[in-house]
Amino acid sequence: MTSENQHGRRILFAANTQWYLHNFRRETIAALIAEGHEVHCAAPRDDRRQALKELGATVHDSPPLPSRMSPFADARILAWYVGLFRRLRPATVFTFTPKPNVFAGIASRLTGTGFAPNVSGLGRVFERDNLLTTAACRAYSAAFGGAKKVIFQNRESRDMFVGKGIVSSGQAAQLAGSGVDLTRFAPIPLPASDPFVFLFSGRLVLSKGLAEFAQAARTIGDVSPDGRRIEYRIVGFTQEQLSSTMPRAELDALLQGSPARYCGPSDDVRDQMARAHCFVLPSYYGEGIPRSAIEAAACARPVITTDHPGCRETVIEGKTGFIAVPRDAVSLEQAMRKLLALDTAALSAMGAASRAHAEARFDVAGNIAAYAALASDRDILSCEI
Repeated sequence: MTSENQHGRRILFAANTQWYLHNFRRETIAALIAEGHEVHCAAPRDDRRQALKELGATVHDSPPLPSRMSPFADARILAWYVGLFRRLRPATVFTFTPKPNVFAGIASRLTGTGFAPNVSGLGRVFERDNLLTTAACRAYSAAFGGAKKVIFQNRESRDMFVGKGIVSSGQAAQLAGSGVDLTRFAPIPLPASDPFVFLFSGRLVLSKGLAEFAQAARTIGDVSPDGRRIEYRIVGFTQEQLSSTMPRAELDALLQGSPARYCGPSDDVRDQMARAHCFVLPSYYGEGIPRSAIEAAACARPVITTDHPGCRETVIEGKTGFIAVPRDAVSLEQAMRKLLALDTAALSAMGAASRAHAEARFDVAGNIAAYAALASDRDILSCEI
C-alpha cells in the first residue's frame, strides 16, 4: 500500500470516538472523499461505525483510549497507531481530541507520517500550572514537533502553545471551531406561544456551567414578570451513555429544587432548538469554539454564554445574545432576564443577527477548505481568523 492512489491521497482521521468523527467532522470527511481522496477513520468502536462507512470512509477500530495515565495502556495505543501508519502509509493524519493528538503525533514522528492535529481547547489539564501541566506540555511537544500544522480553535489556546514553545508560530493555524453546516442547521422560526424556553445542550459536566444554569433557574422561577411560563431544558448524555459525563443521579441531585429539567440525550438538537427561544451555555471549560453554541446561532437563536476563551467568540454582546461572567450564577441570571425582557420583534431580530454571525464566522466551508488544502500539501495561513 502507498499513500497515493489513482484518485487522490490516503488520508486518516483519528479521534477518541467514532461518534466524534461522525458528529463533528462528517462534512469534511465527505468533502475529501468527493475530491477523490481515500479516507480512513480510526477511533474506538461505537454506534457511528456504520454511519462513517456510509460516508465512504474505511473504519479502523482502535483499542480503548486510557482515561487515566497507564503505562501499559499508553504503550498499547501508541503501538497500535505505529502499526496502522506503517500498514496504511497515509499521506496525512488529521487528529482531534487530546489523546489521539498525543499518541498519533508521536507515532507519526516514529513512522515519518504527515501529521496535522486539531487542538479543540485546553481542557482541564491547563486550568492550573502544576506537575500535570508540565507533563502535558512535554507530551504535546513530543507529539507536535514534526506536525505540518497545528490547528487551534481560538487565539488563547494558540498563543499559549506558541508562548510555551510547544509549537512554532509558523506551525500554528487558527480556524473558528469545527464549523457548522449552514444548510443542515438552517434558521428555525421562534415558537409562537408559551412557554419561554431556555435550552442548555452539551456535555453534562459541571464545567459547562450546569450548576450556574440550575441556580439561575431557581432564582428566576417558572413564571416571568409579565406572566409567561418559563421552561429550562437540559439536553445531553449522562454517564450511562457517555463515560466522560456525570451520572444521572448526580445530575438529579444538582437539579433538586430547580425548575430546570433534564430532557434526555439527542442525536439531532434541531428538534430541541425548534422549541427554544434562547440557547444558554455558561461554560468555564477549556473550550475551543463550542459547537453547540454555533449550531444554535445557525438556527437563529440568541445565545447566552460566558466571557471565557472560545465561548465569547460565539456572541456579539447585546446584538446576538449576552455574555455572563464565568462561574457566576447571578451574572447568568441577569443575562437571562435581559432576554426575557425582549419583545417578540426584538427577540427575532437578535436571532437573525445570531444567524448572520454564524454565516460570517462559522461556516463549515472554511474548515473543509483548510483540510482539503492540507490533504493536498498546500499550506494554510498561520492564522485563519
